[in-house]
Amino acid sequence: MEIKKSKFKNGAKGAFSFVFDDGCYKPSTEKVISIFEDTEKKHGVKLIATSAHTVNFLNEELIEFWKKAFKDGWFDLASHSMDHAFAYNADIDIERRRKDAHDSKEALERIFDGMEVISFVNPGGTNTLDGCQVLKECYYGNRSNCEEPPYNDVDTVDLIYAHAFVPNFKYKDLAYYKEYIDTLLEKNVWGVQINHWISDKEQDTFHAQSVSSFILQCDYLASLVKAGEIWVPSFNEAVKYIKEYQDSELVINEISATESEIILKNDLDKKIFTYPLTLEVSAINGVTVCQNGITADYESKNGIAYINVVPNLEAKVTVK
Repeated sequence: MEIKKSKFKNGAKGAFSFVFDDGCYKPSTEKVISIFEDTEKKHGVKLIATSAHTVNFLNEELIEFWKKAFKDGWFDLASHSMDHAFAYNADIDIERRRKDAHDSKEALERIFDGMEVISFVNPGGTNTLDGCQVLKECYYGNRSNCEEPPYNDVDTVDLIYAHAFVPNFKYKDLAYYKEYIDTLLEKNVWGVQINHWISDKEQDTFHAQSVSSFILQCDYLASLVKAGEIWVPSFNEAVKYIKEYQDSELVINEISATESEIILKNDLDKKIFTYPLTLEVSAINGVTVCQNGITADYESKNGIAYINVVPNLEAKVTVK
């Protein structure tokens, strides 16, 4: 049998992630959650976004609100700096950047009861790759600001400088967003969208999106997820998957023509990097996988079965 790593979960053609900046827009966030809930009811697909929090923007009310949003699984957490005071470029003193990166991670993990903070989202201004290198000391992923091209090839992307796409309030139909999403599928890449809020107010245009277009975009993404075309993880989920995809060696021990023992070996932090990685297995009918005492059956699609394997745990793969 032939086995190889899949660029995206379950063999999807591309991936897309929502990231909402600042963490202080409660009415907008409530609306986003309501739309995610409606999308799940309508399509059976649960969407999730990453909320990038600026530590000093938080207050007691927001902290309690976000604790519930995280618990309910609509968002996960990233850092957006301590106070949004400067850009991450090489002109800013390295010790200032280093302190901000470390302090914001530690503060958010304390405030939110030990939630892991593995990603950083650049605050406003001009950010450079050289300026972001300090982030590697305590983060695995970093969303940059408004870079070209606005998507990432997971075979080559430096996760400390992941490029992003910017919504535009004036586009209230699906066409603007559909064009971007379809490009991700065509190019077999990962897209990340910058949002601050969604709104019905025409003047709210700074990295904003109209409510109507956000609803249409969520409906379109959910339809593509159901069709197996796209994967819609949070930014953090994508970082985990891509890091494992890039850093894991696939070791295969063939027992027979229909049976193999496999392991995805990497030296990543085993407390964080336990996200199942999808493998593509050539199989006419399907595959059975046994890992960590759990057996799962996977059907073949066009001669390929897409199986999910947790790194650093041995798995037994049997072709049906």
